[in-house]
Amino acid sequence: MSVTSLKSNFYYIVPYGVALAVYLIASVVESAITKYQLIFNYIPYLLLAFVALLSLHFNRGRVLLAAVVLATTCWGMQSSSLRSNQAQLVVLLAAFVPANLLLISIIRERGVFTLLNYLLVIIFGMEAMAALWLCHHLDYPFWHYLRSDLIAIERIPGIKLTQPGMACILVAALLLSFIWYLRRLPLNNALLAILLAVSLLLNSYDSLSMCILMFSSAGVILLVSLLQDSYHMAYRDELTGLMGRRALNERLQKLGHRYVIAMLDVDRFKKFNDTYGHDVGDQVLKMVATHLTKATGGCRPYRYGGEEFALVFPRKKIPQVKPHLEALRESIADYEMSIRSAQRPKEKKEGMKQRSQKTQKTRAKVTVSIGVAQRNDVLRSPELVIKAADEKLYEAKRKGRNKVICG
Repeated sequence: MSVTSLKSNFYYIVPYGVALAVYLIASVVESAITKYQLIFNYIPYLLLAFVALLSLHFNRGRVLLAAVVLATTCWGMQSSSLRSNQAQLVVLLAAFVPANLLLISIIRERGVFTLLNYLLVIIFGMEAMAALWLCHHLDYPFWHYLRSDLIAIERIPGIKLTQPGMACILVAALLLSFIWYLRRLPLNNALLAILLAVSLLLNSYDSLSMCILMFSSAGVILLVSLLQDSYHMAYRDELTGLMGRRALNERLQKLGHRYVIAMLDVDRFKKFNDTYGHDVGDQVLKMVATHLTKATGGCRPYRYGGEEFALVFPRKKIPQVKPHLEALRESIADYEMSIRSAQRPKEKKEGMKQRSQKTQKTRAKVTVSIGVAQRNDVLRSPELVIKAADEKLYEAKRKGRNKVICG
């Protein structure tokens, strides 16, 4: 596993570690929180308000919605008017909170001030009013089903939540995990970690210090996800998902005295664009980027610009990386792409009808040329190494393309 993937996995794991660590230390710091309860009560709200302000600044509507849900839930659990009916409130929150987090995870990020966000805020407000009303009207028959175990099995020691509540949380956790698998965005991972924090809290709802700590941890998790998302916006190329030129420039400043840089360019890309259109050109760039992420030999790929990519091999020499670059070139050249028809219907039904018919699909292959250079006594800076690699890249083009030329 590469250093980049290890770092990425670490960032994914951190939110769950925060939630579990806070849960484990809750009993240790309970006396201090109880002593200064008036001060600690405001910490979750201050954190969530800070997250909300940042989400407004970065135009991140989903983060703002999550902050609203958490702040409302925190207020409900701390409210003195609901303290006597807290067991009933927990039953409702076990259904409402997972459903709301799931809704936020499903929708696409379109900014803060959108019609969908207004609608969701109204829905969340109606849920809050319904919860308040229901907690003061306990004579409804459905309360019996929500507070009872529907299946006669022995409870797991330490689990206080009812079976309906656990079912809601488990279903939401599975769906959130699936959404995160499809769209590995920092917020989707954070929402799953927040669900863990809220679930641990609902299972220990009688502890006020636990409420303060878990909502504070949820605020921190949300804040970290927002910062990660901002980092991705600044450093990651949106089309290919690779790190961009800015990230490459910073990486070049950290290289030691032994490294290799390869410059890769898609052959005849302009002609490909003119023949099949820019949408297909984007497909090609995504396909190449996917192959680059799977490249071996300690490669760290970056989108350099247009159809050109940079590959950095820290602590390597050309003989060590050339076999890996040849394997990369061959894997791209052997890959057969299915070209989407430019005449495909815009209407979904017509498109499904066309796909159901057996038509001959257009297929195409692309090749890449790669120029390679390493740091030495002459090429003493990354800029000079890149320039030398570019020269070898143009040499590969002149010699017929689909080649790896080393300096």
